[in-house]
Amino acid sequence: MIRQAHHGGPVEVPAGRGYTFQRSNVPTFRPVEEATGILVPQGDAEAMAETTITLLSDARLCKHLGQNAAQDARRRFNLKQQVEAYLSWYNEMLARMESEEKQWARQERNLKSTDLMANP
Repeated sequence: MIRQAHHGGPVEVPAGRGYTFQRSNVPTFRPVEEATGILVPQGDAEAMAETTITLLSDARLCKHLGQNAAQDARRRFNLKQQVEAYLSWYNEMLARMESEEKQWARQERNLKSTDLMANP
């Protein structure tokens, strides 16, 4: 889906599948200023078919959605942002791991001190 948008293709996906890539619906198939694609109701094969036919028959709409999708994909998924997001996630995981290691060390010390008290 991101590759399709990045290369200027309109995006057509079922709504409710966790896709947040679309900026807005185009329920009447009229170009909307910031739309990157068309959401159709999940499981509605007829709506998906109608949307596909609309996109195939309306070059202007297809181009409009495709240009918006490409611009949005380049803005949101550029290499610098992806690297920064990955490094942020990595640092968060590293901090979490260090915190858990400290917690385990405290628990281990507590267990040893409890054992020493019970068995002098």
